[in-house]
Parts: sequence; C-alpha cells; structure tokens
Amino acid sequence: MIQTVNINPQDSAAKIRFKNATRILTPDYQRGRCKEASPTTRAVSAATAVAGAAFAVSMFARKQNKSFFNVNYGLKEMLGVAFSAISGGVVGGVLTSNRRKHERKLDEGIFQFSMVAVPALAVTGVMNICENSKKLNNIPAKIGGTILAMAAGWQAAVKFANFVSDIDNNEPDRKLKFKDAIASVDDLIGILLLTKVKAIKKMKLERVLPAIYAFCGYKAGTTN
Repeated sequence: MIQTVNINPQDSAAKIRFKNATRILTPDYQRGRCKEASPTTRAVSAATAVAGAAFAVSMFARKQNKSFFNVNYGLKEMLGVAFSAISGGVVGGVLTSNRRKHERKLDEGIFQFSMVAVPALAVTGVMNICENSKKLNNIPAKIGGTILAMAAGWQAAVKFANFVSDIDNNEPDRKLKFKDAIASVDDLIGILLLTKVKAIKKMKLERVLPAIYAFCGYKAGTTN
C-alpha cells in the first residue's frame, strides 16, 4: 500500500515509503531535466574541453618527439587525452553555472570518462589475448574480439559510473543511450586500423581522437 506524503519544496529531499521500504529521492529541481546550458556555459565548456585535449596532446607530442598531429596513440595516450579534455569541460561548466548543477556535471564527467576508459581497457585485454594465441592472432579474431569487448565494456562502464556517482543508490541510474557511444568511437577507429588497408592508414583516423574527447568534455560541462 502506498502512503501519500506531502512534499515540502524547501526540503532537500523527500522520503517516500513503499512496502515498508524507505527510498530517498532528490527533488525534481535537482534530478529532473533542466533547461539547456546558457550560451556562456556552452562556450566556456567547449573552450576548456578543447584546451584540455590540446594540452594533453602537446605533452605526448613532446614526450614522443613528434608533431602535434602525428602522436602515436596507445592506451596511455587515449586515457590521458580523454581525462584532460573531459576534466577541462567539467571545470568550464562548473565555473559558469549554479552550484546546484555542479554535481550533475561531475557525474556526467565520470560517466563520459568511464565510457572511454572501460571499453578501451577491455579491448586492450582482448588484443593481448589474441596476440599471444596462435589460433586467435589474426585480423578476423581481433575484430570480432574487439566488438565483443566494446559491447561488454559499455555495459560495465555504465554500471561503474552509476556506482561511483551514487554509492548510496539514492538516485535513478544514468541510462546508456546510443549517442553515448560517441565516447568509444576511438575503439571503432582501432578496428579500422587493424584491417591494415593502405587507404585507411593514409586517412590518419587517429587524428580525430582529441576532437572526440573534447566533445565528451563539452557534454559533461553543459549537463544540467
């Protein structure tokens, strides 16, 4: 039986009892979808996300003694650029928005980085297994393994991000949407590079990775 409870708008949370169990739900003004971010927040988040990505790429370019657009991207480079870009976007959003929206931006930043890191780690693990196996050390096996690792990695990333952002499980979980897969386009690029087709190698697809990570940072910074 559901007991109706009057909710005071001034309260920071409302307690609703259902079947003798108590759940804490944050008010709608905190957890509901708000209006889109202000033009200032969008502009600053975009700028700081791009700056974060550019800074990380510059550091790796210097370390590798290569030009900005010729950095070799391995797992370390991918995670480094992604973390810097997403952190930049979150910082830009936090500096230009109301305090009540900061937690949501941080949570989205955790989600976006998880969507980059967890699938990438899964794909790297599968590649290591394939390369150390005589039967699996071939292009079809690597591509198939990468696809499976990405699918499993996306689901694991969502669960990890929801756990870190809401350890007490007081809020609705963040759901995986198709557009969220943009964070793992780097793995799709890796699949294409595995084919070793000369035309694809000449396209230098890895050059778009900083832009992808900057977009993830922008999404986090403009989340309300």
